[in-house]
Formats: sequence, structure tokens, C-alpha cells
Amino acid sequence: MPTLTQDQPSTQIEPNAHDAIPDLPGDRSLDDLKHRLVKTYDDKAKHYDVDRAVNRATRYYFANSYRTLESIMDKTHRDSVHVDMPVGTGKFLLHLRQRGYAHRMIGIDIAAGMLGVCADESQKSGADLILSMGDAYKLPLPDNSVDIFTCLRLTHLLPKSTWPAIIAEMRRVLRPGGQLIIEMRNVLRGITCQMLVSAFRSRRDTHPHTFVSPPEASKLFTDWNDVRMQGVGLDGTCTLSRFLPPVGKGLHLLEANSPVRYLSKTLLVQARKPKASC
Repeated sequence: MPTLTQDQPSTQIEPNAHDAIPDLPGDRSLDDLKHRLVKTYDDKAKHYDVDRAVNRATRYYFANSYRTLESIMDKTHRDSVHVDMPVGTGKFLLHLRQRGYAHRMIGIDIAAGMLGVCADESQKSGADLILSMGDAYKLPLPDNSVDIFTCLRLTHLLPKSTWPAIIAEMRRVLRPGGQLIIEMRNVLRGITCQMLVSAFRSRRDTHPHTFVSPPEASKLFTDWNDVRMQGVGLDGTCTLSRFLPPVGKGLHLLEANSPVRYLSKTLLVQARKPKASC
């Protein structure tokens, strides 16, 4: 995979020294889970984006997620370092490039198939993304080297007991004052899906879908600064935004600024590494 050029020495991609994730007490084998997830995403990589565009509501959800992320990201300059992990097929970083963002973007993923699709799309669009295969538990980056770290569609795939280790690793690579934005699946929405959607229940072996309540999410960031939370994916916003745009806009504002956020599909947690932290 490509690395940063020599005139950009502050953040080099380093080899991932830990291939296997150790088992944790009380959890299924993380190493086994990791390999099953890698196989799943390698197998679906070439048609992943097509599958996600299966209907209008799904397309709207992802587009709205990217718009929301963009709106809450710190302002960037050309030398800002932004890591997205797992980068998947690169949709979010490519969205930012299309919107004119020129800062350094690094995409990390554990699935070679997804990285291959991302590399192809980056080359086609001239996005100049830096890509690396890496593990969330041992990121291929040095300490205090990243300004913005975004993490979408990861935590729901892993046991909740392992999340502190992942968040600690993100904190390690962030510069003091750096921003983390991480997506978590909302437990209230998850309970509804498990009760009402049979397809959702049938795929839980390869997609464990670990959910979190807002208080649980908040406890993971007690030693961070400027912790905020907002929702994305409130049911009905696609239809309302299409036919009653002012109402749809109002719902998005409620997701960001009121308890309505706790009814959304996902929770976006923003947190900042303390400036005195190492």
C-alpha cells in the first residue's frame, strides 16, 4: 500500500505488528470473529456499494450520514491528517474530496477486498487517498500524529467489552486536541429491529450488531474533552425530506440538538483528546 511521501514525514504508515487479536474473558474468540468478518467483507467488496444503494431510504441514510459528519468535523487545512477506519470502499473520504477538501486522508481497513475497491475508486477519481491494511487494536500509525479520526460502522461488529481498547488506540494516535468522531448503534433502534425484522435476526452470526445506550456510550469518554452526541437515521426523515423538506430539515435539527437523537438508528459521538494528554 502507498505511504505518505518524504515531504510529509509527520504521519507515516507503519507495519501492523499484531496480526491476531487476543481473546478476552467472556467473549467469543475475537481472532475467529475477525477472520469471519474479513471473509465476509472480502466476499462482498465488489458489490458492497451496489447492495447499500438498494432503496431510496438506504441511500438517503448514508448520504445524510456523510453530510452530518462533514458538518461536525473540525476545520481542516492542507497539512491536516485525517484517518478514516474502517475506510471500506472509501465513500466518506471520496465524498470529502468531491466537496473540495484537500487535507491528507488516510484510509485503514482490515479487509483487503474493501481496500482494493477503495484504491480503484481513488485512482479513478484522482482522490489521492493513502491506504493501509490495519487492525483497529493496533493501528499502523505513530503516537500523536492524527488531527481527525473518523470511525463508522465498526463498533456494532465487535463485543462491547473490546471497545475501550479500540478507543484507547484511537486516542493514542490522535494529537493532543485532536477530534474523534465514532458511530455507535443505538440500543433502542436495535431492539425494534430484532423484534420486527427477520432478515436482521438471520444475519447476526456474521454481523453481531452490538448496540449501546447513550449513558453507556458517554461512560466510554469520561477522560475526553468536549464530548457531544447526536443521532443519524431517524425513521421517516427520507420520506419527509422528499415531500415536506422543511419538516425533514426540522427533524435533522432535532436529531442534533434534542433528546430525539436517542430514537435515531445511530449515535455519532464527538470527543476531543485533552491537550495535556500523551
